[in-house]
Amino acid sequence: MTASITQSKLFPMTVRLLKRILVILLFIPMFIWNFVRAGESEVKHPEKLWRVEELEGKIICTSPDGSQTSVVWNELISWQVETNSFGPFSPDFFWILKDSRATCRFPSGAAGESELKEKLLALPNIDLELFVTAATSTKKEIFEIWSAT
Repeated sequence: MTASITQSKLFPMTVRLLKRILVILLFIPMFIWNFVRAGESEVKHPEKLWRVEELEGKIICTSPDGSQTSVVWNELISWQVETNSFGPFSPDFFWILKDSRATCRFPSGAAGESELKEKLLALPNIDLELFVTAATSTKKEIFEIWSAT
């Protein structure tokens, strides 16, 4: 009789212990996953650390370290796209905007890119077919999409 009493008490305790272990085993990986994902956008998407904006007639490119370059919109002489074979693990599509004094280069995916893209696509005489070719390129190349001359 003593053995059956001990077994009947032991079984529910074992089940409770197994449930607790199972909960711990499930939640620890979830916690670790969430902790790792907290910095995922910066690690997996370094282009999101860049910023491009139009302010007072200038296009200002800000790199992740805070350094800035700018070109004057009305003095823009060239819009190029640079591609490489590093994607999807690293930025592989760069916008290059030039005026007579400076060059602004930033990766696709930078904050503010969408607004600037709309304005660039509205430029007269852009080579839209070349832009599509550049967007699908996986080679190291530079495409001149628009030129003031």
